[in-house]
Amino acid sequence: MNWHDVIKRWRDDPAVDEWCRLTLPTFIRENIIELGKWVRYGRSVIHDLLQYSRLDPEQTVELVLAGLAANAEALSASSALPLVELLAFNLRRR
Repeated sequence: MNWHDVIKRWRDDPAVDEWCRLTLPTFIRENIIELGKWVRYGRSVIHDLLQYSRLDPEQTVELVLAGLAANAEALSASSALPLVELLAFNLRRR
């Protein structure tokens, strides 16, 4: 069982829920390029992770932008497109 499966299974536990709200956004920000590159193949867990972190659309936009800024050197055109799509979706929801 991987960490995503563990979170999915235990997310209703108060301690896991708190960890998701407090720690998961940092993980997403630091790994945004890796998490985002699989969106176009339908295998990314980024949407689940964002949901578990309970970020609202504005916070999600800020998180993705911060992740892109912090990891700009690893950003390529192919990895940018799915993340821009994620940004656009959340900008519409604001």
